[in-house]
Parts: sequence; structure tokens; C-alpha cells
Amino acid sequence: HTVKGDVTWTLKAGTKIQTQTIVSGGSGDNWNWMAKKGDTGYNRMQVEFLGAKDEVPFFSGGCTGHSRGGGWATLCLNQIEVNNGMSEYMHYFKDGRMVFKKEGFYRITADAIGHSSNGAKYLQLRVNGQRRSWTDNWNNGWGSSNLDWTGPLKADQTVDVRAHCSGSNPYRWHSHSSHGWP
Repeated sequence: HTVKGDVTWTLKAGTKIQTQTIVSGGSGDNWNWMAKKGDTGYNRMQVEFLGAKDEVPFFSGGCTGHSRGGGWATLCLNQIEVNNGMSEYMHYFKDGRMVFKKEGFYRITADAIGHSSNGAKYLQLRVNGQRRSWTDNWNNGWGSSNLDWTGPLKADQTVDVRAHCSGSNPYRWHSHSSHGWP
């Protein structure tokens, strides 16, 4: 399985970054990292400087409750962690819709932890109701789905991210963290 950790944080000068990998249970190959030699290997860490805090428009939010059940549902945005200047570029609604105000290229990422005992978990990003990107996860139990899309949007286009789960004991997503923005 591939585990992806993609975060954007405001950091102060002198802040140290440390990552840790943990493997839990299961059988077989429980290596939590593999060595990198030259141009081959499995571990990598990338850090980007996007700009000063006040210069980078950024939005992050999620849904405070679990979404139990199968079928499709739109990830809501009823808990906002940060909205740093994105009001100039988009308007968000608690039901999960985002209406963009300015034409341009945008990067939209979504992460959801879903559950199914014997089915699949999906995420899809839609623009004006048309699917532009999707991802799936077929593991048993809890599993993370990560969607990362970069593309052009025009003014007045609506974007939403929907989740689907099949199988027994389905959760489309686990509730959003209540710990807030770091």
C-alpha cells in the first residue's frame, strides 16, 4: 500500500520538521521504510516554500461528522481550519460546494478515511457535475483515499468532492479532526 502525507502548514523560521512512519498489525512485509540508493528506492520527503503566510491564498476545511452508509455523498465543509485570502478566489458552502470567482489554475486535494469490510472506497472531484478526477481504495477495514487534482477553472464553475463506499459496515468518511490547524 502507498501512504501519502501531503500537508501545507505555516511555519516560523527555525521550525524543525520530523516525520515518523508506523506499521500496525498484519502479516508479511512490515517494513515501514525502505532504503534509497542513488536514483532508486522508496522513501522521499519534499518541502516547498510557497511564499510568506500573508501572500499565499489557502483554504482548508472538512466535515465534522462521520458519513455512514453506502452510495455517494458530498464531503461537507462545515469546519474551516483556515481561509487565508481564498474568499477572493472562491466561495464555499457548508454542503461541500465551492464556486470559483476567478479563472485560473487551481490545485485541489482531498483526503478521507473510509471503512468497508468487503468493498471499495472511492473519492471523485467534479466540476459542474462532471467527474474530473477520482481515486479508489480496495483494502479491507479502514483505509485512506487521497485525491490530488490540478487544472483550469473558469469563473462561476462549481467544484465538489464526493465519496462512495460499498460492502458491509460502510463509512464514506471518518469525521474531520477537531484539533484545528497547526
